[in-house]
Parts: sequence; C-alpha cells; structure tokens
Amino acid sequence: MKYRIEIDKDVCIACGLCEHQFPNYFTIGRSHAEYLGSQPLTVEDEVTAERLDRLGQECPTSALLIVSSSSTVLR
Repeated sequence: MKYRIEIDKDVCIACGLCEHQFPNYFTIGRSHAEYLGSQPLTVEDEVTAERLDRLGQECPTSALLIVSSSSTVLR
C-alpha cells in the first residue's frame, strides 16, 4: 500500500517520535520533522503499515497527515 505523508510545519514541535519510529523516512530539522521521500511511501508488510497508522495518531501535535492510497486519512 502507498501512503502520502504530509507534515504541518506550523504545529510540529520536532519531538522526534516519527524519526525514532521510522529513521529511514523522517528526520528532525531545527524546528520541525521532515519526510525524507519525495514520492509516496510504499509499505509492503502489514506490521509496518500498522505502525505507520499508529504514528499518525500518536503525534503529540497532530502534525502528521498520513493518507493511504485509497484516500483514507489515517491520522
């Protein structure tokens, strides 16, 4: 499944939760997180998909918008 990742940089507090859980996909800049990819994220296994679903819900400021290829907002 493919996911589109968006980060609301106005509300992100750079807490590092996304980078900690997915260091290959996120990095923390000076003031906010950044998604390292330029294309939608493709997830092949169900465990990773579930973790990504939870990440959108666990972001303390709801700065992450994670949308599946079926246009379902997971945050």
